[in-house]
Amino acid sequence: MLYDCPFCHHRSAALYKKDQGLRDGQKRDIRICDECGTLYPYPRADGNECGEYLSRAGETGADICCADPRKQRPDLAAVLIGKTVRDKGAALDIGTFTGGFCHVLEGLGFDAYGLEPQEKAAECAREQGLKVYTGSFPDDIPGELMRRKYSLISVLESCYYFTDLRESLEKINGMLEKDGFLAIKCHQGKSRYYNKYSCFERYGDYVQGIPTADSLRYCLGKTGFRVVKVMGINSADLLPYGLGLIPALTGFVSRIYNWLFLRLTSLDIRKADRLVIIARKAGQ
Repeated sequence: MLYDCPFCHHRSAALYKKDQGLRDGQKRDIRICDECGTLYPYPRADGNECGEYLSRAGETGADICCADPRKQRPDLAAVLIGKTVRDKGAALDIGTFTGGFCHVLEGLGFDAYGLEPQEKAAECAREQGLKVYTGSFPDDIPGELMRRKYSLISVLESCYYFTDLRESLEKINGMLEKDGFLAIKCHQGKSRYYNKYSCFERYGDYVQGIPTADSLRYCLGKTGFRVVKVMGINSADLLPYGLGLIPALTGFVSRIYNWLFLRLTSLDIRKADRLVIIARKAGQ
């Protein structure tokens, strides 16, 4: 059953943004849950729509395999993980694509595993020697991954696609070792980016929920986690939009901005463009 709010399952919500454009030209409203504050499309994409999206994405295998996981460098999430998680045991990266963050986690000393729904991306990661399995979270997880307990599970830029956020966070909690950690990195729906652009602009038409700093704190607290670190980043991708640069200059300016400012924390986390949250499994 596809509930309205992906976390609370409540129908009680207020209109947050009207007529947000999808990539296929249609429009959907964005609601904000009265209980947990999660933003979500109304109506939400059902399983068939999600399957069609992944099927189309899987057809671009040549482009997928151009992404070399060894080129991904440690970012703020990796820095926080390295400073916070002392037990460098097994780690699982959910939605790992071609395994870039698995490569980073191995560099931090973890025994890294990945889960990726697109077969061609997972195959590309395996060709690079990474332990990446094909499957989707939380309903299609290979047995090899389920037989382990993890000191860290990371969800980077993929929590938007959890059809049931509550079920997914509870599943993650159960897969962690005692006092294990969860790392989430995501764009949040109250960023100033979305004052100009559609909530579907970045991640496609089958987004299920759009987190905010407050809603993630609420959802994590309700599923057995204790938030230990929250960082807000004003991402490099905002600057070119704000300056109205021509496309030829966008990449150049982004690289400079990224080098100078990417790791600065936002003065107002609730409006930061991107969040990095480190949460710990609460004691039983």
